[in-house]
Amino acid sequence: MSAIAYCILGGCVLMAIGLAVTMTRRTVVGMLLGIELMLSSSTVVLAGFAAAQPPGSSQRAALEAFILMIIVLAAAEAAVALALFLSYYRASGTADADSAAELFD
Repeated sequence: MSAIAYCILGGCVLMAIGLAVTMTRRTVVGMLLGIELMLSSSTVVLAGFAAAQPPGSSQRAALEAFILMIIVLAAAEAAVALALFLSYYRASGTADADSAAELFD
């Protein structure tokens, strides 16, 4: 298999693990970890496509810029999600996501 096939396979495995973690965890922190894994899987796939492009090409530069944008987005998402989680935890005293449904009642 080629290097790009390994990157796609690795990205698919990370996406499946992230989806499974997001769907099975009951705590908010576990769900956030799953979402971060899914964002990382897209970064791995895009890095594989960028590595397949010739050095100095405009496609490679665009993919690298997009990868950097995904990493910045993931960091911002993690910071906002952690702030929301901490304020929810202080208000309710629990990290269980099922109890968050009470906020909408």
